[in-house]
Amino acid sequence: MKKVKVGIVGMGVPSRGGGKNFIDIFREEGRAEVIAVCDIIEGRAKQAAKEKNIPYWFKDYEKMLKLKELDLVVVRTDDKNHAPISLASLDSGRDVLVEKPMAIKMEELEAMVKKVEQTKRILMVNYILRYNPIYQLVKRHADKRMFGKIFYIQREYLHNLDKESILTGTWRAKKDEFHTPICGGGCHAIDTFRWILEDEAEEVFAYGTKMAYSKEDYSFPDSIVALIKFKKGAIGKIHASFGCILKYCADLQVMGTEGSFVGNKFYYSTQEEEALSINLDYPGHPFQPLVKDLLDSVIARKSPPIDVYDGANASSIAFAIMESLNTKKPVKPKVFLRKI
Repeated sequence: MKKVKVGIVGMGVPSRGGGKNFIDIFREEGRAEVIAVCDIIEGRAKQAAKEKNIPYWFKDYEKMLKLKELDLVVVRTDDKNHAPISLASLDSGRDVLVEKPMAIKMEELEAMVKKVEQTKRILMVNYILRYNPIYQLVKRHADKRMFGKIFYIQREYLHNLDKESILTGTWRAKKDEFHTPICGGGCHAIDTFRWILEDEAEEVFAYGTKMAYSKEDYSFPDSIVALIKFKKGAIGKIHASFGCILKYCADLQVMGTEGSFVGNKFYYSTQEEEALSINLDYPGHPFQPLVKDLLDSVIARKSPPIDVYDGANASSIAFAIMESLNTKKPVKPKVFLRKI
């Protein structure tokens, strides 16, 4: 079987799951071959190509797209470049795996959805937390209606990005990147809600504070709390912060008429001693199963499990939350209806 030929844009920082890590993951999968790497820092692309024995390296992704044998483009750049590179790749007849958030503007979301519908190419969005084994277990319980009717879902996305040296002084702090705690990080929680509930948002409302960083260091509110009313009746709550003093936290709560999931325990009665504790490790970001699903879709020419509509609707909700924060009013997000 012909291997899928892959080009990766954005080598990034290896400790943050940079593009270089994906070279090994595609190789381990066995059905793909990374033939090109690209980075705006030319030396980083050249070094990755040399270290990983990749035949082509580029500074300009448009030059990479001229490779005739290229099948799939992986976009792992700063946020504002996700949409332009994805659109160019789709337009050139390539499939795409793009990092979250899929885009930073509504017109980009609209253009990406339209382009996928026109070209019939595959675009998968890297919402890696769907592959968290704890979240997958909760999803299976929800699918089996073990919670009954879910009426409340909550998740945190809490980081101190400055302690990780990846906020102030980096691209994430730039105003034109729109890397807010909700759009840049909390979109993970939004996608988790949509996935577990199998529902879309009807209305959002949000409050935000700015106490952790100065305006000069970071342009946006650094802590945001948002409520989401879903069409089937459930309420979701997100707290997303880039300035809290604690380790990374992404706790999930689900409450329904027949059961709950709180503090990594399943409750099907009010007795604490009857709660079912789970003992599952979360192995960082498990990219291997995501790449497997991506290649399954590319080879079989079928819709990926996290498609362009998932990416667009998650970011649409995030944009609505930021609008609510600015207007101090409830906002109804745009919903992208699946056509293909």
